[in-house]
Amino acid sequence: MMKKGIICTVLCMLMMTSSVVFFSRNVSALDTPQLEKNLQYNQAVAIISKALTKCDAVTTRQEALTLVMHTVAELQEHGLLSKGMNGGLVQRYITQAFLHSQMAPHQYRNSNGSGNSNCLIIGLANMTYFRPFPTILDIPLISHLAFDNSSPWYFNLLAFPYAFRTLQPFKFGPYAYIGGRLKETTNGSVTLDEIHPTVGWVWTFGANGSQKWKGSFFGNLSVRYQNGSFKWTTYEWWDPIGIRGFVGINFFDFISFSGGNHFPSIYIGFARKVGMTYEYPWPQ
Repeated sequence: MMKKGIICTVLCMLMMTSSVVFFSRNVSALDTPQLEKNLQYNQAVAIISKALTKCDAVTTRQEALTLVMHTVAELQEHGLLSKGMNGGLVQRYITQAFLHSQMAPHQYRNSNGSGNSNCLIIGLANMTYFRPFPTILDIPLISHLAFDNSSPWYFNLLAFPYAFRTLQPFKFGPYAYIGGRLKETTNGSVTLDEIHPTVGWVWTFGANGSQKWKGSFFGNLSVRYQNGSFKWTTYEWWDPIGIRGFVGINFFDFISFSGGNHFPSIYIGFARKVGMTYEYPWPQ
């Protein structure tokens, strides 16, 4: 009984550690009917698409900030922000992050494409995954215990607060995987090699002025490589990071993920660094 109590205590502490997030009451819209969710999602896509069509006319930081603020206000006006989410508070956090960054701008540009830093950002693209950090699930052993179906059920509980952090719409400081690659090798022969670029478009305005990517592309800040094996099969993953230090809204992800990531993810806010490329970001 004492051992069981110790295990439960440790698990509770780990779950609390991984669940320290900024959130509002009833941030999830998962309790609404599926039809209503799809209608709201389509309406949000229309608003974001309209904002993206205006980005080419933006030439100053003030115009960029005004575009982002008006878009957040329009989302709230149409009831598309989650229940309990204060649009004014979201605007304030985005504005503060953007204005504070202007005091000491750090320019970023890479040799394999264009990049931006300390920038406002609007995105509408699939294969985009915002990963909260820091989290105890970055520790390989904890991640294995949380997500491996062969682990005891009480270890799988660690995944619940992580899922909550991932799906709650207001994000403060995470990074995002943009596109990816999965490779399987069995008995020395490649049996699967899937490459998935993100498809859509992303606009930023910051230290390097206006930067926009449209079509198929990958993140290009860095690439997280992982591998594992099961019996005679080796698995390899390449997760290109394209956004760091994001502060803003990334919502309706439950529709994007439930649709196999074929539906575009929607996000708007501020980012410390953004880098994309139209080429493969991993070594060939």
